[in-house]
Amino acid sequence: MKNTLFVTLFLCLAQVAVAQTSIVGRIFDAEDRSPMPFAQVAIFSTQDTSLIAGATTSDNGSFTIERVRKGKYIFRAMFIGYGTHERIIEVTDESRPLALGRISLNKGVELAGFEITETFIPVQVRGDTIEYSAEAFRPVAGSALEELLKRLPGVEIDSEGKITVGGKEISGILVEGERFFDDDPRVAARNIPADFVDRVQTFTRQSDQARFTGIDDGNEETVINLSFRPGMRKGWFGRLTAGAGYDLTSNNNDFRYSNDFNINYFRDKDQLTILGGFNNVNNQGFTDLMGSSDGGSGGGRGGNRGGGGGRGGGGPTVIMGGGSSGGFSFGAGGGITQSISPGVNFVKKFSEQLSVGGSYAYSRSDRESGQKTDQHNIMSDGDDQFYSEDRRSERLSNQHRFNSEIRYIPNEDNELIIRPSMTYGTSENQSVSDYLTRYENVFDTINYGNTLNTSENLSFSARLRADYRRRLAKPRRTISFEFDGGLRIGNSLDTNYSESYYPDRSPDMVDQEVRGKSNNYNWSTQVAYTEPLINDFTLELRYRISGDENNSQRDAFNKNDLGEFTVKDSLYSNIMANSNFTQRFEARIQKNAEKYQYSLGFGVFPAYSTSRVEGREAIERPVVNLAPQASFRYQFSRQHQLNVSYSGRTNQPSVSQLQPVLDNSDPRNIRIGNQDLKPSFNHNLSVRYNNFFQNFSSINTFLRLSMTQNQITSVSYYSYDAFDQSYPKITDVTSEMFRPGTRLIIPENVGTVSNTFGMFSYSTPLFTQKVTLSSTTSGFLNNSKSKIDSNVNVLNNLMLSENLRITYRLQDFDVSLNARFQVNDARYTLQPDQNNTYYITSGGVDFTWQIIRNKLAVSSDFNFSRMDNLSEGHNPRWNLWNAQLSYNIGKANQGQIRLRVMDILNQNKNTQRNVSETFIEDVTYHNTLQRYFLVAFTYNLNTALRSSAPQQQNARNPERRWEGGGRPPGEGGGGGPRIRVIEM
Repeated sequence: MKNTLFVTLFLCLAQVAVAQTSIVGRIFDAEDRSPMPFAQVAIFSTQDTSLIAGATTSDNGSFTIERVRKGKYIFRAMFIGYGTHERIIEVTDESRPLALGRISLNKGVELAGFEITETFIPVQVRGDTIEYSAEAFRPVAGSALEELLKRLPGVEIDSEGKITVGGKEISGILVEGERFFDDDPRVAARNIPADFVDRVQTFTRQSDQARFTGIDDGNEETVINLSFRPGMRKGWFGRLTAGAGYDLTSNNNDFRYSNDFNINYFRDKDQLTILGGFNNVNNQGFTDLMGSSDGGSGGGRGGNRGGGGGRGGGGPTVIMGGGSSGGFSFGAGGGITQSISPGVNFVKKFSEQLSVGGSYAYSRSDRESGQKTDQHNIMSDGDDQFYSEDRRSERLSNQHRFNSEIRYIPNEDNELIIRPSMTYGTSENQSVSDYLTRYENVFDTINYGNTLNTSENLSFSARLRADYRRRLAKPRRTISFEFDGGLRIGNSLDTNYSESYYPDRSPDMVDQEVRGKSNNYNWSTQVAYTEPLINDFTLELRYRISGDENNSQRDAFNKNDLGEFTVKDSLYSNIMANSNFTQRFEARIQKNAEKYQYSLGFGVFPAYSTSRVEGREAIERPVVNLAPQASFRYQFSRQHQLNVSYSGRTNQPSVSQLQPVLDNSDPRNIRIGNQDLKPSFNHNLSVRYNNFFQNFSSINTFLRLSMTQNQITSVSYYSYDAFDQSYPKITDVTSEMFRPGTRLIIPENVGTVSNTFGMFSYSTPLFTQKVTLSSTTSGFLNNSKSKIDSNVNVLNNLMLSENLRITYRLQDFDVSLNARFQVNDARYTLQPDQNNTYYITSGGVDFTWQIIRNKLAVSSDFNFSRMDNLSEGHNPRWNLWNAQLSYNIGKANQGQIRLRVMDILNQNKNTQRNVSETFIEDVTYHNTLQRYFLVAFTYNLNTALRSSAPQQQNARNPERRWEGGGRPPGEGGGGGPRIRVIEM
């Protein structure tokens, strides 16, 4: 109750912002009298020169500093390369704005004894780029980049490491404008030290094709670019960290360790990064970031529900995900993972025309997890089934990944990009489970049993993509060629063992070995041509041909009299071959104007596919797919935009969905394909609006509407007697196989479904730039359908979420309060008595305090979370408290000693709820990483970092004196604009 009141009070108080008057004016170039966009203006206290508020000028040079109270202030206008305009102003009337009129800045003005090298502004906007000064948001020393990004206004990171900026997911992180580990944002966020970073830029970039042709093809991505601190842009720098500790739980004193290294070399435009680590505290590194290395059919259900390893002892996470219609996860990760993950990334600039870059990464992980699953299966007759399972699993995986990019640009009219990549991986999995299926009465058992599944998998894949583009004589007339080809080879060896018992029937036993082989070859080539038309219209034509071939062999063996797997089971063995050939004809016309842009396009994709299963009739499917598209963009200013887009696409069923081949990897869930499936058609409409205001406030809204016709979904049949006998090619399914408590799963078309997602994000300073409020409100409505024993069940699932954060930053202290409330409402048409509403309430506080500046610091975070209205035993209520004490040693702080205690209260848990049309499932992990401590030592290897440290210190040192006495203008206060100076 107290926590709920805390959240309610916090949400109310946080919305209160006292609006006072404003200060307005315009900035001009003194020489040519032109307006100056992106100039910085700010007001400072006359008492201690701390920052009060600031703004950035618009395209016409105007500015507005909002929420200013009565009093005297130091007003300053700044722009890099120009002299600073400074004067004392006084606000005497709060009923109307204070107009400063026309202000002119002169170029190249120097201050006596000093040169202005850069303005230290927390957030700046340059066109569609938002730039953050890392110094204004710096986390505790020794933190990873991920911790810095979490502090930036408008940036969110979920428990899986997905990064969003204003609701848009980040697809890559660049370092000094260059690709870093194939643009994988999680690798950069979890391995680059925050101490290295000087500035963080977020922007939306078009595809290589669009940037070359100047024709927006709709393939945009949001990326982050990192600029390192000036002393690190030349020579060697890096750091080594070694940490060790123990669990502090009452029944477990396991040894804990966390070690990592990061070594960098920068010279001119060349880059080299070597990084990695090994730990057993769930710090992922490269682990699990490179996709599955499984090469075959997989070992039944072994480990399929194992959740991703969260960061050890991290804060609470609440995300949508899981089941086919959604759900949420809660906690700081289930299971414990030991991982090793070294890697290297390089960029070599041979000349202005030729550059080569690439990366190699190796990951090895050994993950153990245990979980309790309670699943409520919704039945058509109302006599629902309840399934409980206790599972222990272990997964050992190894993977090597190599990516490269060769970019050759001989002149501005020609561009050649070649990108080869390879991946090789192996994995071993083992899972053991005990299960029970019953009706609502706990004594009314349907079946019970146990399983043991193992699998060994090997996979190899390679890909080559080459793009050549050329500008022709006429502006905006271009021609482009693309080739993309790849292969994937996989082998697997699985064992499936299970014992199933029934009250009124003889028991079942499955004891099989399954050997699998698969290979895939695919290729595509495309030519694109753009032609300028009258009145700023442009026509784009594309033609692509592509093909792929998939071959797989699955051989199931039973034991002979000697206990050897030599007796082939033809029912569960098959050889499949599938091939596809597709042509794509696309035409699009685009209009470009000063303030707006729109495009209309249409695509026709004739395709032909053939699918063969040994001993069965081949399936041949000639189809024609259609793909309309339209987009509209209106640019009120560089910081103020509206984007609307629509796309439609036909989606063909997959091979596994079409083939009527039985799969008994899980004896409780027998699967078979459906060759009568029809293609589905998906409509997508998205609207995005964003605005960045002069006072560093920002608004981002996003709305996505999606509707799918002829949706393909998995249909469950729980009773053989009720099964539709007219379904073709299912004579292999017998009553002996279809025992009580098992189900037959078949893909079918179920009609039209839809989902809607909306998000509103707002960030603004409160009272002064020291206090920041950020709020994100989101909603998700999913309408989905399935069938249970031929009866259609419709699920309407509504999720509403509010996230609120207030941050207060001073020079040596910052504190952040956060609160979140989420409600998930599920409504069923087939079983309305199962309708339910689930709640999550969470909040917390984290702070960092430099007790002795640049020497001794303490940081801590406390979070609480409550889940209500779930199934019995799955309503966790816990508090998670972490703390760290760090001390820098050495004259230039090149060393650091840290004591970190995670989950001090020993209450960390991990619970996940999955919701679908056919079931409601709760999963709780047994072996979540709980209370432990680590003592770590970090050493900065380079002289570059040591030489830059005093510069950072002086920039924040209030004892530094300006010529003539006193502190430099703007010095003091936390997180606000300052002038960084160097002696001449």
